[in-house]
Amino acid sequence: MDANTFTAAVKNGAIRLVYHREDASFVFDSVSSSFTLADDARLQLFGLADAEVPESFRQVAPEVHGIKGTHAQWFITLPERTLAHLLDAASDTGSTIILNDRAVPM
Repeated sequence: MDANTFTAAVKNGAIRLVYHREDASFVFDSVSSSFTLADDARLQLFGLADAEVPESFRQVAPEVHGIKGTHAQWFITLPERTLAHLLDAASDTGSTIILNDRAVPM
């Protein structure tokens, strides 16, 4: 996804963006446009490189113990329909999945 599609998918709730730093995890809350401490819910997470996260989200990433960014990790969750397509595609080595702006396979 490009930055605009990624941002739209996070803000409309199609995917959840998780920021993990040290022993704390935070989930982006689209209502407040900020990160909130993650609850204990088990999430199926997929790692992202820092460069894959749009700058608008990196700017509002929470500080932990007054330090921002160092040793931070980014993750996303995916909608159930997308996960189902990914699991189906995993058995087909030559497949490619393209997502629309709601992070739903096209």
